[in-house]
Amino acid sequence: MKKKTAFLFSGQGAQYPGMGKELYERYAEFEAVFNYAAQVLGKNIQELCFKGSMAELSLTRNTQLAIFVMEVAVLSVLQKYGIKPDAVAGYSVGEYSALYAGSVFDLMTALYLVNQRALAMDKAADVAACGMAAISGDDIGKIEELCAKHQDVWVSNYNSHKQVSISGVKESVRNVMREASELSYLVTEIKVSGAFHTLLMKNAAEEYEQSIKLVRAQRPRLPIVLNVTGEYYRPEDKIEEIIVRQIYSPVKWQDTIEKMLEDNITDFIEIGPGKVLSRFVKDSRGHRAANIFHVEDMKSLAETIDGIFN
Repeated sequence: MKKKTAFLFSGQGAQYPGMGKELYERYAEFEAVFNYAAQVLGKNIQELCFKGSMAELSLTRNTQLAIFVMEVAVLSVLQKYGIKPDAVAGYSVGEYSALYAGSVFDLMTALYLVNQRALAMDKAADVAACGMAAISGDDIGKIEELCAKHQDVWVSNYNSHKQVSISGVKESVRNVMREASELSYLVTEIKVSGAFHTLLMKNAAEEYEQSIKLVRAQRPRLPIVLNVTGEYYRPEDKIEEIIVRQIYSPVKWQDTIEKMLEDNITDFIEIGPGKVLSRFVKDSRGHRAANIFHVEDMKSLAETIDGIFN
């Protein structure tokens, strides 16, 4: 069977100070992306990623830009080595990296979109005290039932058949966390400022929609699985509407990975900080037939190049 490769782009929450610094110092292609982003945005992305504090980097208005720029820069290095995807997908803000990789948006447009999204979501996050948590266990469907018992808390991310994330008003999130823990689920609070991918982000989506009315997408040049649908981007899909809906809709990541596995993807490369998406692939049914790599620094890049070509 011919090898097929998917690129997976990380989302918010995986950021850390110094991310991308090794690759920036080694590859001119990587540096060029950072320099271009700084010029377009009027913001020193290098300073933010390499010298900024975790607190500064974790502000939504900074995080999303930093992750996107790093991912596009890594993409340029993989292209240098001739590593190309047969399909792509991105987790939350990582979807913009996937859309860029698929030539739906050029880099200037994608930077504008990510910046407008980050500003709108950052503003909405200040309205109420919100929280987020990851919940792992064997019967994930039970978590939806727990959320339904409380006000303003929802399953926001279907990560795998073993894990979901919940988001909402902090008090309700903690109530669901407590009840899930009592039922022997593994519960981990996630440090974010907003109830991302829930109806509490509807105002952010409406503000974002107003700012992108003149943006026009191009037809994708390769298959892209979308967060909102968990299906491949189809010719009839209006991506301008879908990326607005994505802000307040749950991320269907389990469906995304299973769709790719059904399509005989053999190699997954996670691009961006951390290895969260790699773990979700390992938790997916059918993953044993796949090879899983990630790229965020020199060591992981070398391991990925070796694994792909050998």
